[in-house]
Parts: sequence; structure tokens; C-alpha cells
Amino acid sequence: MGSFNLTRKPDVLLVTDAQTTGWTEVHPFLSSKYVDYKGSGTLIWAMVETGSTLDTMQDIRFKSHFGNSVGIFGEGR
Repeated sequence: MGSFNLTRKPDVLLVTDAQTTGWTEVHPFLSSKYVDYKGSGTLIWAMVETGSTLDTMQDIRFKSHFGNSVGIFGEGR
């Protein structure tokens, strides 16, 4: 079984953003895992830096921002 097929089994997949605050003005990162996960059709939970490219994606069902350990934002709350 290929690794892509394995991404269809879980209820949700976790992807983590890069933390660049204080390092660069423009967030240059988009995880390749996000692209893989999006293609699987499985719900995505993303741990993101505010304002990053990953943070702006509308198809992410659950989202936690760095520094907010209790917040999960998304449908189904």
C-alpha cells in the first residue's frame, strides 16, 4: 500500500507550519505535507503562524495558531 493511501485512513491529519516571526518579514514556507493531505480528502488540522500561507488556506477544517495552546478554530466547534 502506498503512502498516499495511508493518508486516507485517519480521521484527521496534522500539518505544522514553520515559525518565522522575527526571522523574516515574508513567510516563505508552505508545507508539502499540506499538498499531500489536501489530495487525500481527509480532514486537516494545521498548527500555523498567524498570517502565513497555511493560515490563509480556506479548506483547513481545524486550525491552531502558535502561542494559543487552547484554541482550535474550525467547523464543528
